[in-house]
Amino acid sequence: MSARGRGRASTGTLPHARQRPARGEVAGAAEPPEVLRVREITVVDAKGTERVWTGAPVPDPIGWGKRSKRAAPASGIVLLDAKGDERSRYLTSETYGEVWLGLDSEEAQEATFLANRRRRTERV
Repeated sequence: MSARGRGRASTGTLPHARQRPARGEVAGAAEPPEVLRVREITVVDAKGTERVWTGAPVPDPIGWGKRSKRAAPASGIVLLDAKGDERSRYLTSETYGEVWLGLDSEEAQEATFLANRRRRTERV
């Protein structure tokens, strides 16, 4: 066996094959960055449908396949269903100082938990 082929047969790796970085590693980077600063992250599923938005601010909502205007700019996390419709959100309002958690069915908004720091109220 030549030195070039030694060890390659057992792993099945070709000498010219590019190796993918291990999960969590950045290709070509000595060390991963300690801080990642972005305005928005969009996670898509295997079909390319947007499923999670994390942003400051997040995009306007999509319901029943149509985009509508959000009442006020908001930052946080939005979950979308397999159709790309907004189904849940955990957001802070950039205008009114509120924080809310919303849970939707396919048909309507089912539950909203809201806290407004100015009025110090909570409602369901």
